Amino acid sequence: MDSESLRMMGESFLKAGDYGNAMRLYQRAANENPAHGASRLGLARTDQAMGATDAALNFYDQALSLDPNNAEAKLGTGQMLITKNRPADAIPYLNALQKADPGNYKIYNMLGLAHDLMGDQETAQMNYGRGLEISPDNISLLNNLALSFAFEGQYA
Repeated sequence: MDSESLRMMGESFLKAGDYGNAMRLYQRAANENPAHGASRLGLARTDQAMGATDAALNFYDQALSLDPNNAEAKLGTGQMLITKNRPADAIPYLNALQKADPGNYKIYNMLGLAHDLMGDQETAQMNYGRGLEISPDNISLLNNLALSFAFEGQYA
C-alpha cells in the first residue's frame, strides 16, 4: 500500500475511535514516505484526541517543517499551545491563520481564549465578537464571551 492509502485507512480508524490502529497506519505511512505530511497530521490529530499534547505538538511541528503554510498544522499547534497554557506562543500561529482565513470563527474563538489566559479580556472579547459576527449562535463563542466578561466582574 502507498502512504496515501495507509493515511485514508488511518482516518477511518481515527473516526471510529480506534486510536491504536490509526497510529499504526499513520506511522507506517510516515515511515514509508518521510515527505508525506498528511501522515504527520494524522499522527498529531490522533495524539490530540488521546490527550497526548506534547506528542501532538511534535507531529504538528513535523507537518509544518514539511509544509510551513499548512493551516491544519498551525491550527492544531495553536490549540495544543493553549492547552499547555502557552497562549503567547499560540497567538502568532492563530494570527497567521486569521489573516489567511478571516471567515473562520474557530480561529477567533482560540484567539479569544489565548488573550483571556493572558489576562487581556478586552482583546479576548473583541475576538469572540468577531467570531460571533460569523457564527452568531455558536455556543462556544457565547460561553467564552460570557466567561470573559465574568473575569472582569461584568456579570450583567
